[in-house]
Amino acid sequence: MFDAVPSLLSQLQAGKLRPLAAASSIRNSLLPNVPTFDEVGIKGMEASIWYGIVGPAGLPQPIVQKLNAALLKCGDAGRAAAFAKQGALPCMARRRTLRPSCATTPRAGARVVRKNNIKLEQ
Repeated sequence: MFDAVPSLLSQLQAGKLRPLAAASSIRNSLLPNVPTFDEVGIKGMEASIWYGIVGPAGLPQPIVQKLNAALLKCGDAGRAAAFAKQGALPCMARRRTLRPSCATTPRAGARVVRKNNIKLEQ
């Protein structure tokens, strides 16, 4: 099962779940004993939960700018610290990075499966 640390943290801390590996390039500071996939031998398995906000084509620039300004506030130091306490690391990106992420994320996962010869068990 894959999920983000914030949604699982209380269950992990209570010992109800046992994490096998972190799908990030570095260990999570709240779960320092959980190795990364790279550390356990599954190379290239790096994934993160991210959210993007999109609008219709031709959205007027004043609206785009207003949305961007409001969303960038989510990454300020105070909010970033609150996210970090939950095991999340905010990374504010603009549309020039969101669009490629939408296209490459599924392909990256498929490459990891092929490269590591991962098979579905039933």
